[in-house]
Order: sequence, then C-alpha cells, then structure tokens
Amino acid sequence: MAKLLDLPIGIDTSGPRHETDSMGGIDVPANRYWGAQTQRSLIHCSIGDDTAHFDEIVDPKRMVGHGVAGG
Repeated sequence: MAKLLDLPIGIDTSGPRHETDSMGGIDVPANRYWGAQTQRSLIHCSIGDDTAHFDEIVDPKRMVGHGVAGG
C-alpha cells in the first residue's frame, strides 16, 4: 500500500517541497499542484512560450472547412 505523506501543497503554502519520481528527486514550488516530471519539463523544455494570434489559428481552419464543404 502506498504511504500517505503530509506534504505542504496549495496556494496558501510557500517555499519548496521535494518530489521524487523514477529519475530521482527535485524541488517543486509548494504552491503548485504539479509534480517532479512537470517541474523537470518546465526547467528543461520550452513549454507554453509559443503564442499565436487567434486569426492565425481560425482562418486556416475556415479554409479547410470551406474546401471540404465545397464553398
């Protein structure tokens, strides 16, 4: 059975908490609800920095939709 740990977590906490996974341990901000793998991804990968204007996303979909609909 898994061991239940009394770890500080939630928006009212501060400082780091130590999370572990198959790659080892890493400190995660205690006021965040993610774990070790997400924290490593935030450190080593560019996540969420890409931005696109709404028109750049919607217009190509409209073109595809019009092409399929024959319009």
